[in-house]
Amino acid sequence: MTGSVAFVRIADAIPFSFLSDDDFLLELLEHDSRLSLNIDSFNDLLFNPFSLNSPILNLNYLDPDQQFFSSYIPNNTKYLLGDEFISLYSDKHDSFSLNHFNVRSLRHNFDKFTDYLHLLSYPFSVIGLTETWLSDTEVDQCKLVDYNIIMCNRINRQG
Repeated sequence: MTGSVAFVRIADAIPFSFLSDDDFLLELLEHDSRLSLNIDSFNDLLFNPFSLNSPILNLNYLDPDQQFFSSYIPNNTKYLLGDEFISLYSDKHDSFSLNHFNVRSLRHNFDKFTDYLHLLSYPFSVIGLTETWLSDTEVDQCKLVDYNIIMCNRINRQG
């Protein structure tokens, strides 16, 4: 059996690729008069993933954790940047501490992960990792000094 390769021109795959941002906006405004956008206000916006600590949209009514568990478990979780964490917790090494990281491929992100731990310079009691995507044979390549590995890999695939 032989394989086949299909070639697609990017202009055919992405129909609006020839439009500039301004032309695209004009097309939108022309086809939907309900849109009223101030372009200058977009230029002043900065993306900050940690601004998600204050929700833009209140979608709590869709979240079962908010609907059911909120009365049992108060949620005061906040995402912290490295320097915020250091300023709050650098002198509090004597209590139990747990940190969780969704690493999305530990093999690929191991250096970034260990660099971040080094930046925090905090001796966490437990470090939890999810989405490691490691096989049983790859675990030895991703060991952390002063930590024991307890793992539960997926049976049918990596993870």
